[in-house]
Amino acid sequence: MPNAKMRISPIVASFMIGLALVYDTLKFLLSFILMGWVVAIWSFLTFWFWFTYLGVSFMKPGKMRGAKIASLSVPAIIGILPFISALPGETLGVTTTIGIASAEDLTKGITPEVAQALGSGLKQFKGGGIGH
Repeated sequence: MPNAKMRISPIVASFMIGLALVYDTLKFLLSFILMGWVVAIWSFLTFWFWFTYLGVSFMKPGKMRGAKIASLSVPAIIGILPFISALPGETLGVTTTIGIASAEDLTKGITPEVAQALGSGLKQFKGGGIGH
């Protein structure tokens, strides 16, 4: 969909991933003195508010609500655990949430009729019906 309105621009996504890398580095350094949980809570709240500000809702009923909640909450929970918090969970969670939001934005305009037409075209392609 060339005219799809993206909630998260590539520049903002780059800043979000960069900040997640900074938080992961801080968690790694502070995990040796068992203080990584402070950064985990702070980063969770930062990204929760940032995604909400950009229009990525975690509480509205929708197709990907559970995946968005899990992609941001699981790294925060892992970040609280000692020594495991040294893993780059925030970066993975933020990147996953950005991907989910982008997929939602790209598929927003696809109606069931369009999806069915795409599916039938794929069946013809797989069956050798196109080009033979």
